[in-house]
Amino acid sequence: MKRIKSPWLGAEDYDCIGCSPTNPNGLKMEFYVDGEEVVGIWNTAPHFDGWNGVVHGGIQSLMLDETGAWWVYYFKQAATVTSKLDVKFIKTVSSNWDKVTLKAKFVKDLRTFVALHIELYSPDGVLCASAEAVYYVIPKDKSEKEYGFTSCELEE
Repeated sequence: MKRIKSPWLGAEDYDCIGCSPTNPNGLKMEFYVDGEEVVGIWNTAPHFDGWNGVVHGGIQSLMLDETGAWWVYYFKQAATVTSKLDVKFIKTVSSNWDKVTLKAKFVKDLRTFVALHIELYSPDGVLCASAEAVYYVIPKDKSEKEYGFTSCELEE
């Protein structure tokens, strides 16, 4: 697996709650490419609980959505916005785990949209949540002009 370098690192207004490494209240997720998948890693923290020791479902949804967006950034080389996110919660996600892993997989091209399947796993590989998602792939010229997206590369 190779780590994906954020196209917004160093940008003054880069404060994404999912992926910005400098947002003090954010998840600080990291993303990697593994074959044709994007893998998201999140180091758990109890201040994201919905209930004592259980990660809030909204936070799980955010992680699934963020991982799908990074699939689009890397594989479509464009900015994106979420059109649809249908989440299925399967098992409890504990904030006492060291980390969780997410995987975004291509499902179908829909002209200006892309459909993905995303899964969230416990540290021992148990499927805890999944999502069917659709993302609008922003045209490359608009990605750069309006979203500051130029390219999404792998770290050396």
